[in-house]
Amino acid sequence: MVVFIKFCFIEMTNKEHLSRGIEQPLTFLAGFRQYIHYHLHAIKTQLHTRMRSRVDTFERVIGFAKRDQDGPKNWKETHGGESHEDRELKEEKKEEEVFKFKN
Repeated sequence: MVVFIKFCFIEMTNKEHLSRGIEQPLTFLAGFRQYIHYHLHAIKTQLHTRMRSRVDTFERVIGFAKRDQDGPKNWKETHGGESHEDRELKEEKKEEEVFKFKN
C-alpha cells in the first residue's frame, strides 16, 4: 500500500501580511495551490509521455528481433550419435525400471 501525504504549511503571522485584511493572503494561497497543481500535472504528463516513448522503442526493438518462422528440417538432429527418438526410448525404459523397483 502506498500512502502519499500532501501537506504544505504556510505561516502568516506578521502584521504586514494581514494588514490589508484576510482577503489578499487567501487569494494568494488559492493561486499558489493552482500553480502547484498545474506544475505537478505537467510533470506527471511529461513522465508518462517519456515512458510511452520508451515502451514504443522497446516494442520496436523486440519486433525487429523476432526470428523468421522455421521451415521443415532437412536434417536429423543427433547428440552424441543418438537421435531424439532413441533418447526418448531410453528414458521410458528407465522410468519403467524405476516403477518396477518401487512396486
